[in-house]
Amino acid sequence: MASTSETGHAKNVANFEDLISFCTGYGTAYNPNKASIKLPTLNTQLTSGKNSLTTINTLLPPSTNAINARDIVFSPLNKLITRVMNAVAASNVPKTFIADAKTIARKLQGKRGSDKLPTIVDDPNTPEDESQKSISASQMSFDQATGTGLVDTAGDVKKYVKSVFGGTSPQYKQVSGLKFTKVGK
Repeated sequence: MASTSETGHAKNVANFEDLISFCTGYGTAYNPNKASIKLPTLNTQLTSGKNSLTTINTLLPPSTNAINARDIVFSPLNKLITRVMNAVAASNVPKTFIADAKTIARKLQGKRGSDKLPTIVDDPNTPEDESQKSISASQMSFDQATGTGLVDTAGDVKKYVKSVFGGTSPQYKQVSGLKFTKVGK
């Protein structure tokens, strides 16, 4: 079974390992003052990433099965919500009650209350292409802590290599060719 963890996460970890290898090869020229991108810290983060992959690959199949079972159980919910909303609209209730009920129904169904916002403009200073993203209307997921993950760290390393060797250097071309993708956002 192909999954995001076998492509996105695994590819990120493999590319991170290559990134560390390149930085190690730069010798003493790679000497950042930021603790989070020093080689010992990068190696610790790589070990953590590999351990996380093992955990993901162990836990993903049971999680996928549970999600599929939940989807089967809740699949009639959308039709029920539509029926309830029709009953509310046909009742003698205030318009504010109907509006509130519609808001709750949209949240339960993961729908947007207004038109989709315009496309986000790509920031050339980041490793990913933000223009390919949109803001989710669903309020059915957990927030993620940002700025300290493998992808963010790789971006910082790339910026450091660019600052030391220059944007047209072979060293920067080497690391800039490594792609890192935020998965699951």
